[in-house]
Amino acid sequence: MARPSNAAKLAARHRTWPLDEALHKAALDYGLEPLALQLQRPLSTLANSLNPDTPERRPTLELFLAVAGETQDERILDAFLSLFPGRAWFTLLDSGLECHELLRVFVDLSKKSSRAVDAMITALEDGVIDEDEWPALEYDLRRLLAATQGLMQLAESKRRAAP
Repeated sequence: MARPSNAAKLAARHRTWPLDEALHKAALDYGLEPLALQLQRPLSTLANSLNPDTPERRPTLELFLAVAGETQDERILDAFLSLFPGRAWFTLLDSGLECHELLRVFVDLSKKSSRAVDAMITALEDGVIDEDEWPALEYDLRRLLAATQGLMQLAESKRRAAP
């Protein structure tokens, strides 16, 4: 079986996954063996508990927190937040950014905006957003919201009080 290309891997990351799949993918990308060692758990138990195809074995809340904390994989956060419509997370930006770095943040925001609008146009070509279109569109829209919020936070940190 051929391994997926980097483009395919990137495309697979750019969507919101169901929580169990996000946790599993994060563990696989981190590496099950190093994760099992780090969490001090037997490899087979960890693999079975995280595999969404084994519904009889589900991760405990303790395991969920341990995997999320160790991998720091954003797919887990995206999946969790999808349970709370209208909410998104963002990374705090360094308030000490230089002007050119701030402009790069703005360019990134513009790219995210363009990507989200393109995804919306594509999804709405038939007049509806299908269930198979939603995960990628939700991902793009949440990233846009997060980038906007991060830029807003950065701008507020640079604000000066009037003399």
